Amino acid sequence: MAIEATRPLALVTGAADGIGAEVARLLAEEGHAVIVAERDEAAARALADALVAEGHDAEAIALDTADPDSVAVLVDAIGFRPLSVLVITAARCADRPETAAAADLDRAREVMSTHLFGSWRLVQAVLPALARSGSARIVNVGSEPGAPGDPGLRLPAGAVSAGHAVSQAALHALTGMLAAELRTAGVLVNAVDPGPAAPADGARRVVDAALLPADGPTGTFTRGGRRLPR
Repeated sequence: MAIEATRPLALVTGAADGIGAEVARLLAEEGHAVIVAERDEAAARALADALVAEGHDAEAIALDTADPDSVAVLVDAIGFRPLSVLVITAARCADRPETAAAADLDRAREVMSTHLFGSWRLVQAVLPALARSGSARIVNVGSEPGAPGDPGLRLPAGAVSAGHAVSQAALHALTGMLAAELRTAGVLVNAVDPGPAAPADGARRVVDAALLPADGPTGTFTRGGRRLPR
């Protein structure tokens, strides 16, 4: 179902299930029209149809942020509508712990392609739509490894995926740079780790960052409801 331009528009990636689905639902309940974006178009459509059945505005689109052609299709679908909220929850996690010294670099490249370059590509692509809103919010849903402001960027040397940890460090760096560059355009950019809370509680933390007032913070990283120093 195509969204009519009567409600602020939100785009949520990785939105077919888990935190992403909860974020999409909460934003719809807050009065946003929601684009449900997911690699699996059928799963995205199922959620969008469910939201529409509940009286919300929603539409679905297949999106792989690592694929420039897929991102271009999304941009065409947005058209000239202003985009008020962008929540990036798409993630690709390694299936086993590994150290940096022994990391599978091909696997690490796949993780970086989604976590860093996919997010970066998507933000660049939809910046015109974000600028049209005049007060847009970008939320990168991240995780603890690589959190800014922590000793050694909290890059652990133990039983975690080195590729995932490094990708998160890079994503937090990108969040800070975008926040500094876009503040004058009214765009607030923050990163949130929902933590181990239930999906609904974690999603609320993400949505709170997506609905910040004009004088709200930007360039921050919040983990489990607690803002970490930069």
